[in-house]
This record gives sequence, C-alpha cells and structure tokens, in this order.
Amino acid sequence: MKRLYQNLTESSRPVKRPKHYACPQGKAFIELKGRKDAIKVLLDSGSNIFLMNQDTTRQLEMPTEARDSPLKITTFDGETAPTGGIFDTHPIPLEIGASVHRSMISCEIANAGRYD
Repeated sequence: MKRLYQNLTESSRPVKRPKHYACPQGKAFIELKGRKDAIKVLLDSGSNIFLMNQDTTRQLEMPTEARDSPLKITTFDGETAPTGGIFDTHPIPLEIGASVHRSMISCEIANAGRYD
C-alpha cells in the first residue's frame, strides 16, 4: 500500500489546478404570483442549500414559514449565520442558465449581502 501511495504522489504529470473565478455570479429568474422576477445569484457549487436574501423575500412578497426551532446554517468560512435558519420559503420555481433549467426550490432566508 505504501508503494502505491508513493507512485500516486510522485507522478511525473503536472498537477492540473482548477480555474478560480473572482466571483461566479449570474442571473436567475423566480416565478411568483404570475410574474417572473430576475435576481442576482452567487453560484456556489459547494453549497447544500439555497439561500435567499431577507430583503428580496420582502420586496417580492414571498410566502415564508417559521420553524419551531432554528436550523444552524454554517457560512463558507465556518461561522454560524446569525440571521438564518429561522424562516424558509414555500417551494418556488427557479429558472437558471442558457438552457433554461427549471427547478422547484425552497430557500433558507438570511442576510445574503448583495446577492438575492
């Protein structure tokens, strides 16, 4: 096993590093009350939840529901989000990408900064 590990780590091929982007952001559309609204999104392939900005939910008058006990939401830097985990949205249609991929999603509501 040790020899196999050495062979894998001492490979003569150069290591291909992933491309880093300054900020992978885009535009998506949510459909609510018979209208389609454009929102700014931060594309985070490492996230396991959808997060919606508190201000956006108020502006778009999105139906939300409070939890009996808050859900702990951990940010990318390992901190607990102080404003999240109490409310989430009802399922809403989300449309994203040039191929117009549509999904029904529920979002956690928290202060998400400049992204919707």
